Amino acid sequence: MKEIERKYLLKSIPSEYVINRTLLIGQYYFGSKDFDTRVRYELPLSNIEDRAAEGPPVYTLTIKSKDKTDSRIEHTIFVTEEKGKELINSPLITSFVFKVRQFYNIPTIKGEVVIDHFSNEFKNKIDTLMEVEFETEEDSNSFNSEDHSWLGKEVTNDPFYRNINLANKF
Repeated sequence: MKEIERKYLLKSIPSEYVINRTLLIGQYYFGSKDFDTRVRYELPLSNIEDRAAEGPPVYTLTIKSKDKTDSRIEHTIFVTEEKGKELINSPLITSFVFKVRQFYNIPTIKGEVVIDHFSNEFKNKIDTLMEVEFETEEDSNSFNSEDHSWLGKEVTNDPFYRNINLANKF
């Protein structure tokens, strides 16, 4: 499967748009020079302030190519909660990151819009990024960030803003 996404810093959070859903995400990375390999759990939240869970966690194992473009190869499989916890506790895990991810409905953007709020232990927010995940490279290429005043600098190809590199900052 091909993942096509672009990342942006934010000047502000777009308050005029509706949040469709919110997830608490933990990503745990295995050390690898050739691929980004991670175990992730996603916990649906009904309330971002008190982190009230809205359902059971979902665990996945993902391998991504390390291409430095907006289009990368990605393979994800779902794993059981038991296997997910086993992988998270593996001595091969080299870094981890936590984030709260909010999914927005923005009619003028042809793609899934998510805003990630990164933090260590969910305190002291260190970074907020917006990702737009596109279905096609044509949609990605036609996206004009200047049409959205709340968007800042594009950081898609900046290695500092890759999730695995943010995880290594903790």
